[in-house]
Amino acid sequence: MQEEQNQKTRTIRDDSFDILLIEDEDSHAELIQRAFEDRGGHLHVYRANLLSEARAYLASHTPTLIIADWRLPDGESLALLPDRNDPLATPVILMTSYGNERIAVEA
Repeated sequence: MQEEQNQKTRTIRDDSFDILLIEDEDSHAELIQRAFEDRGGHLHVYRANLLSEARAYLASHTPTLIIADWRLPDGESLALLPDRNDPLATPVILMTSYGNERIAVEA
C-alpha cells in the first residue's frame, strides 16, 4: 500500500506543469515567475504580455494553469473565460489591482 502511494507521488512530481502567465508589467511578471521557479521540478512558465499573444499561444498549447492580469493593453483577460456552454478545460486565476465586485461577479 505504501509503495503504491509512493509510486503515485513520484508520477505526479515527474509530470511537467506548464503555466501561461499573462502580465504586461515586467516587475509583476518577474515576481510571479520567480515564485514558481523557486519550487523547482518540471515547471515551465510561458509569459505573454498581451491578450493577443496569449491567444496565439493557446492555439497550439494547452497549459496546466493560466494566471492572467485582468487589465491588459489590448483587452480584458475575462475574454479568455468560456461561456456557460463551453466548459473550462484549464483553470484560470485572474489577478488585478483594480478589483471590485463587478469584476468578481462577471468572472
